[in-house]
Amino acid sequence: MAKDLDVRVNEEGVTMKGAFSEEKEDKKQNYLVRERKSGSFVRTIALPNGDPDKASAKFKDGVLELTVPKREADKRQGRQLLIEEQQSNVDT
Repeated sequence: MAKDLDVRVNEEGVTMKGAFSEEKEDKKQNYLVRERKSGSFVRTIALPNGDPDKASAKFKDGVLELTVPKREADKRQGRQLLIEEQQSNVDT
């Protein structure tokens, strides 16, 4: 269930945490069996180029679908600096 999941996304990647518990009972004429299972998990997936602001999550039929689009490439190449050449004080 979606309420049992915690999904967090940042510039480095996605971390998913969850817990589950299940109870099973089997009644027969001469006996009764009760089983309980529980556990938790944590998974981290590195997505260094992901855009956390555009990430989304959907949960349907027991399947978690995460969408983390790639960050747009920085189109700026930086600013080229003009190199000022100065005269040396050393006589040649």
